[in-house]
Amino acid sequence: GTGQNYEVEHEFIGKSLLASCAPVFVDGEVTGYVHTARDVTREKALKKQLAQAQKMEAIATLAGGIAHDFNNILGAILGNADLLLFRINATGSGQVKPDLDPGDVENHVQAIKKAGNRAKELVRQILAFSRQGKTQRRNAVITPVIKEGIKLLRSSLPANIEIRAELSSDLCQVYADLTQVHQVLMNLCTNAAQAMAEKGGVLTVSLQNLEAGREECLAYAHLRPGRYVALSVRDTGHGMTPEVMERMFDPFFTTRDVGEGTGMGLAVLHGIVASHDGILDVKSRVDEGTVFTVFFPCVPDDVSGGEDVILGVPRGSETILFVDDEEDIVKMTSRMLEYLGYTVYTADSGEEALALLEDKDVAVDLVITDYSMPGISGIDLAEKTGMMKPGLPVILCSGFSESVVFEKGAGTPACTFMSKPLDMKKLAAVIRETLARPAGEHDAGPDY
Repeated sequence: GTGQNYEVEHEFIGKSLLASCAPVFVDGEVTGYVHTARDVTREKALKKQLAQAQKMEAIATLAGGIAHDFNNILGAILGNADLLLFRINATGSGQVKPDLDPGDVENHVQAIKKAGNRAKELVRQILAFSRQGKTQRRNAVITPVIKEGIKLLRSSLPANIEIRAELSSDLCQVYADLTQVHQVLMNLCTNAAQAMAEKGGVLTVSLQNLEAGREECLAYAHLRPGRYVALSVRDTGHGMTPEVMERMFDPFFTTRDVGEGTGMGLAVLHGIVASHDGILDVKSRVDEGTVFTVFFPCVPDDVSGGEDVILGVPRGSETILFVDDEEDIVKMTSRMLEYLGYTVYTADSGEEALALLEDKDVAVDLVITDYSMPGISGIDLAEKTGMMKPGLPVILCSGFSESVVFEKGAGTPACTFMSKPLDMKKLAAVIRETLARPAGEHDAGPDY
């Protein structure tokens, strides 16, 4: 062997072991090797807890703004619903008044839908940001996540902080976990906002491609030549002294008062950036402000992922069993499915669904079920359906993310996952795709 040291991590009987090997030299000759193994299970668990604690801290910082945003959204939904009801029942007799213009009705409904979609997005972001998921890296352009983050920040940072976004349009892809990229942005921005808390100021988020040549590598200490996506967060706050800058990546180091936060921030971010093979750079001047820049290496061009857009709503004539324990959802979705041409059986529990499937007179082509129901859950139902009617496809719908739903096992055979709330267009397309698949084929496909 060569005279090199090496370290490798093993998963062994539920433990994480860090094994290392170092050569022993005598008069410049390798005469043997020293092997050591260290149990790093607890260290890894603590790191995970640390990252989670820090996410929750950022959520706490944003909570007031999120609540405020939600109240505005709910205000729009309730207000428009009241206006509709008032216009429909204006005479008290329940008869539609002659002055009720269908255009007006449509406007109110569109406003309700728009507000509902904003609420759906906000919940999705909060879930994505706060969830303790397995890290999932994939090739992606990070612009949408950064845009979402900026929206969330706009609704939650104080009004005396102006947020400016300078986002380039044609960014290259990076191999990243989008939840963690979101976390990096949120934490850098909440830190920046705290630095400007007293006087207010300008927070600038910029995102661009960077070709690192000799000059850039001199300007940023650890940068190697190559192509990067550079994300920078600049504030006009109080800045940092050299002493603070020297210690800012230490865990538990904080300049905040007791009770104002854990000081996990930058230590955790540093870890996330390092795990993405990225570089975190900081430049700061007292009383002038600070700029943090994260460099993510680009993925070579030949790797790409296309997005497809559903045009028109595909229809069908098969028979569908729809299962959900919320009566309103059953009513609404079965109506949607009937509009699309399907024959619909409904059940408001897993037990009722199984009874229908056992009925000789009922022939079903597809089961769509909610994931979290009392008694027999959606996953149980999918498994029992698989045993009773092998090859009968199931679409499983959940308000949680797919990784949470399928954490227990490797997923359920012939199950397609859709996240709630269900969008009519998407649902219509997923139904067609699911029914077009050969019987019993497991779908580990996209997360709808």
